[in-house]
Amino acid sequence: MLCFWWGLVALMVWRVDPAIVADIPTKESYLIPAVLAWMTLWYTLSLVVGDKKRGAVVASGILIYLYLRLWGVDIWWNVGLLAVIFGLIYRLVVIKFKKPDPPDPPAGGQG
Repeated sequence: MLCFWWGLVALMVWRVDPAIVADIPTKESYLIPAVLAWMTLWYTLSLVVGDKKRGAVVASGILIYLYLRLWGVDIWWNVGLLAVIFGLIYRLVVIKFKKPDPPDPPAGGQG
């Protein structure tokens, strides 16, 4: 399945003209390549990280970064922007999706 998604991305890059898919839902939204890239990244990162929610959050962060690059926010502080986005993703993943600790066993002897 992983090869299927990456194969679709490769075919989209290799065979499809970006001008054709850029304006499908709205002008210059690139929705079809974005959805395909998000699905591919989500599936890959879900396997790597081992959690669907964390994979979705990280895939969304990567896609946000790519859209910011597409809109022209790639100036000299591009690495800083990437660090901020992934810092926010890390905070969301660690704090929001943290599994609660199991309760402590009751104090006292076993008799």
